[in-house]
Amino acid sequence: MTATKPPERILVIRLQAIGDVVLCFPVLQQLKNTYPNAEIDFITRKKMKDIAQNLSSINKVITITNSQRIWRQALDIARLFPFLLARKYDVVIDLQRSVISQKLRRFLSPKAWAEFERKALLPATQRYCRAVDASGLNTALVHPQLQLKNAEKGHQLLLENGWDGTSDIVALNPAGFFKSRNWPIENYVAFAKQWKTIFTNTQFLIMGDKRIEEKAIFLKEQLGNELINLQNKTSLEEAFCLLSKLRFMLSEDSGLYWMAWVQKVPSIAMFGSTPGGLMNMSGSHAKFLTSTDLPCGDCYLADCKFSEVPPCLSRYTPEMMIASALELLNKNK
Repeated sequence: MTATKPPERILVIRLQAIGDVVLCFPVLQQLKNTYPNAEIDFITRKKMKDIAQNLSSINKVITITNSQRIWRQALDIARLFPFLLARKYDVVIDLQRSVISQKLRRFLSPKAWAEFERKALLPATQRYCRAVDASGLNTALVHPQLQLKNAEKGHQLLLENGWDGTSDIVALNPAGFFKSRNWPIENYVAFAKQWKTIFTNTQFLIMGDKRIEEKAIFLKEQLGNELINLQNKTSLEEAFCLLSKLRFMLSEDSGLYWMAWVQKVPSIAMFGSTPGGLMNMSGSHAKFLTSTDLPCGDCYLADCKFSEVPPCLSRYTPEMMIASALELLNKNK
């Protein structure tokens, strides 16, 4: 169903996961840029509230439980329904397309609506934009600069944990969820040391949850004061704002990477076993290294069948990453 006139109120729904929610942000910003007078509300999980509230494009962040249980989600939606109904949304864009989000959209009976294509073999950003287009709203497939209400969240954390206040910051993000998405941690050390020989005014940053604690400790031992270790020290909102300050990011497939990507941080991402067709987002600021070109590529396996470090990642050396990073930075001067 499509819209026939500029909307006054738009509801966008994306409940999970962190990376997928963050990838909605350029779409929300572009909607606001295109329809500056429209009020855009956003429904997501409680853990994403603070980060979403920092976006100037969003009028109101509406949250439901973090629980995966359908009945818990349904209870929260029922609690919110009178408020949502009273908002009288002109357009509802369902970027989740779950049982809960579909029922909510039907109950709200908006003048226009559209749903996310869950099974299309396209990057999420393209499917999000296609959903917006299907609703009748006019947004070109572009990647706008996000506008934050408070971009300085977490700044003091940097200073308290060793940032000298002037050095460029390069993030190292060895946070791929499976072994088949993990570049050897020793390679991150080698990359950092080679980077320092070229860009001496640099400090490195690692953030993330308890899952990467051992890697953060190892990097700190190897890089000393050149590494700012904020592992398990930031909120999602603080991490999001800190990533906007980066000169560059070297990463595996993780939510933190997409936080950087949506903010147009120059970056290289290694996806290992993750299907490349879903990962190749647009943008001259990023380079995506996938396994699509290999006979065993796009396997989606948690552990490689051939070696401890899968061939799709072991083929990349620190020297190759440095060369690719320099090329990317030259394009984004």
